[in-house]
Amino acid sequence: MKLRGKLLILLLVIALVPLLLSALLHQVTMRRLGTNLTTDARKVLEERAYQFLQGRVNDFGVALRRNQETLRLALEFQAREIEWRLAAEKPRSIPGFHREQAIILIRDADPQAAAGDVARLSSLPETYRRIQHILPSLLYRQHTALESGVYSSYPWQANYPFDQDPRKQPWYFQARAREGLSREVVADAMTGKPLLTISLPVHHPDGSFAGVTAIDVAYDSLFADWRRPERWAGQAESLVVTLHRTEDHQAGIEILLRESLPGTDEDWKIPPTREFLDSASREELAALQSDVRAGRAGIRKMDWHGRAALMAYSPGMAGEPFPLVIVPVELLLAPVEQAEAYFGEQIRKGLALYAYLLLAVVVWVVVTAFFRAGSVTRPVASLAEAADRLAKEDFKTKVDIRTGDELQALGETFNRMGDQLKERLEMKRSLSLAREIQQMLLPLGPPRLPGFEIAGQTLYCDETGGDYFDFIDLGPGRLGLAVGDVTGHGVGAALLMATARGVLRSQAARSGLTMAQLFGDLNRHLAENTADTLFMTLFYGIIDSENRTFHWISAGHGPVFQFSRQSGQFVELPSTGIPLGIMAEAAFEAGGSRVLQRGDILLVGTDGVWETEGPAGELFGIARLQQAVAGAAGGTAEEILVAVMAAVANFRGEPSPKDDLTLIVVKC
Repeated sequence: MKLRGKLLILLLVIALVPLLLSALLHQVTMRRLGTNLTTDARKVLEERAYQFLQGRVNDFGVALRRNQETLRLALEFQAREIEWRLAAEKPRSIPGFHREQAIILIRDADPQAAAGDVARLSSLPETYRRIQHILPSLLYRQHTALESGVYSSYPWQANYPFDQDPRKQPWYFQARAREGLSREVVADAMTGKPLLTISLPVHHPDGSFAGVTAIDVAYDSLFADWRRPERWAGQAESLVVTLHRTEDHQAGIEILLRESLPGTDEDWKIPPTREFLDSASREELAALQSDVRAGRAGIRKMDWHGRAALMAYSPGMAGEPFPLVIVPVELLLAPVEQAEAYFGEQIRKGLALYAYLLLAVVVWVVVTAFFRAGSVTRPVASLAEAADRLAKEDFKTKVDIRTGDELQALGETFNRMGDQLKERLEMKRSLSLAREIQQMLLPLGPPRLPGFEIAGQTLYCDETGGDYFDFIDLGPGRLGLAVGDVTGHGVGAALLMATARGVLRSQAARSGLTMAQLFGDLNRHLAENTADTLFMTLFYGIIDSENRTFHWISAGHGPVFQFSRQSGQFVELPSTGIPLGIMAEAAFEAGGSRVLQRGDILLVGTDGVWETEGPAGELFGIARLQQAVAGAAGGTAEEILVAVMAAVANFRGEPSPKDDLTLIVVKC
């Protein structure tokens, strides 16, 4: 964003904040007044709604339980009448078809074996009629099925599906399995009407199972007096539910009947598929289930299809049907919503007035900023243009700002930056060139030595560094290895490293020169030609591929390790002298000789490897270094080198090291 825009925003904030605070205070005051009034009205309406809903479902729950108890007594009477007939040695009447009752032989029944049961059940209509006379408005059908294959249905219906076996219906096998009263909500096979079927087993005189007798009740007859207020039509729901197990064997409220299904005008229908009461308010739904198990009535406020609703239910028991009414809260609290809408409208009108005032202030601020911001933005634009030219290496760029304030001081500082940036750029280019030269002093690749694999790598933390490694060809079958570390890093360390490399390469191949003499000459050269603050550690070894021997000398450099493939152990090669460049007359001794076996590994590095710090300040250490080498010992020298460097990088957790890292791996 440009400075002119920021200045405009500043002026707008200064001018508009008081007005916005005033508008906010007005809105808060009006909203608090409206909230207090509507809260009181909401409490009264909610209390009345709770009382009304609870009273409705409780009354219907009482009526439903009374009807169910009456039906149970009637069914027990019907069962005793059937058992009395089954106990009779001779039928009371002649077998045959009764005009009010259908007696059907199921397809697989034996007519001769079932003849006696047909005769015994032929007199059942008088019992059926007696019960019908007591409960004329409730009973839909009475029927009995015997194990012998005899089925009695009252009253007779011409369209009965004769291919159905009633012994395979839930009302039959549930009553038989429970050896007691069974209740099932089913759809009538002939009319599709929802029925409540209650059934009881009947027995022969010897106590053996004889069959099941049942009474069907049309559910709409149970709800003849249950009506919702007309203002709830289309939004409130009336359900008959029970506490059952869901498909995953969890306790749930199963919906047995709905007063009406979507898209239909008919009362009380069974849902097309098994359906359970569900709500996003899980805690309230669990509390409802707990009330049902405890036989308590109640009202719960919970989410219903994305809307807040009150769910009222009568006392129930697990497995027993009970009524439940769901009414959206907004239907009960419509007057409160109207009052809230009124107060909201008044608040909006007040805010509109403040909006016009704010608009006038904004116009005034914009006009003022447009005509007065130039005195600030012009010097800034001049600075931005000059900075762009400076970025393109026009170091003679200057600005002329005479405002007499901080902008003029900023311009004077900017004018001094050109020469300073030019010097820094030239220094950076020089360092880049020095880096390229130093990289050229390092080996371009691993040397070839029969019977050995060799790999080496250096990573510098700056453009240039003081770490050094080299491979020196000493003739057929002989190779010199050098690893050095100059104190510090940067240009001074790089120059000392280059000096040491030149002397070492020029003297290493001289005939008759021992390792001790080589390090003595190199030490005197460095001590006499470098500053007292600079010195370096250096490790130098010679591999004889024919004899598989390794001779070395060390000027304060270490540790250096030999890993034995056979024993799996690491041996540290001792250092034999002080660092180079400290004392001109220092004496050095060769470290000795080692015989290398197949699979043995030499590991020569600088302290930047094992002194690498992790995020918590802990050092990588020798133990982790040896663990990385041992883990990759079966690979090539290059693979071992890569594994160690990867372990160090992962431990460091930063993109670049804080010190130079150098490592040589030799595998026999």
